[in-house]
Amino acid sequence: MPQPTHLRLVPEDGTNPVPFCFEQFFHENYARVVYFASQILHSLPLAEDIVASSFLKLHERIGQLRHSQAATSYLYKTVRMGCLEYLRNEKIHQRKLRSEVKPDPVEERTVLHAMIESETLHALLQSIETLPDQCGRVIRMLYLEGMEYEEIARALGISVNTVRNHRARGVQLLRRRLSHLPPWVIFYFFFR
Repeated sequence: MPQPTHLRLVPEDGTNPVPFCFEQFFHENYARVVYFASQILHSLPLAEDIVASSFLKLHERIGQLRHSQAATSYLYKTVRMGCLEYLRNEKIHQRKLRSEVKPDPVEERTVLHAMIESETLHALLQSIETLPDQCGRVIRMLYLEGMEYEEIARALGISVNTVRNHRARGVQLLRRRLSHLPPWVIFYFFFR
């Protein structure tokens, strides 16, 4: 198994370098950045390619960054630019094929919405993981897997009423844990 690449980020004030494990950063951010890119490109394989390329670019520049938040910001910018470049090239290719010009720009608002949705979904999934076991299982099965109350009750060997109670408790706990987010966020993810 390859050893983790430990790098050091040097703060702007010139103090001691801060350790940075690229592999850990990759594992913590890969899924949400792929989700972000797939929201722009509407293609998971393309999103994965652009994200992989973006992580390589980040790895090459990591020594020039000052802290892990700068690495996250650089990664999102690189992915965004890679997606926009792909769409621009695809648009040019389509124009050549059709020999006509039809404007179809990716609006900045769409990109920002995809980024916010990706980060919010990540926060929500992390919060679901911190729920009590049975409560978290019910929330995952109900909202992420799309199962019905009766199916969950059969799968877990509990009553439908207990499933409803776990759901109510889970949503209540998530509201408290995600209180830093706008109230519509929970509604958006659980009732769309």
